[in-house]
Amino acid sequence: MKQLMVLVMFVGLSVVAGCGEEDSGEVKQPTIRDKSNIDVSRTINLLSHREPRVRISNAFILGELGAEASSAIPALEKLTNDPDPRVQQAATDAIAKIQGAGEEEEGEY
Repeated sequence: MKQLMVLVMFVGLSVVAGCGEEDSGEVKQPTIRDKSNIDVSRTINLLSHREPRVRISNAFILGELGAEASSAIPALEKLTNDPDPRVQQAATDAIAKIQGAGEEEEGEY
């Protein structure tokens, strides 16, 4: 649990801080190596963070989790109306990945 909090905080803070790079407005997506320690409910909660970059990063994380994050779809659907178009796009992408992953799993029988 502690590792997850550190991962989410690191991802959120590194994206917010821009990792020391000049802010071009472009959000660089993190790479997720170990998905087993990610707490979906905490990640969903971070979708309502005041900082757009944190919302974007957590939408990305949920999308990378695929069907495992299907409970996030209602929260992601709300983000498709976010004032920031980058957040809207991240939410739309995450929904597509989650739903696409679910369809792939259904077809693997």
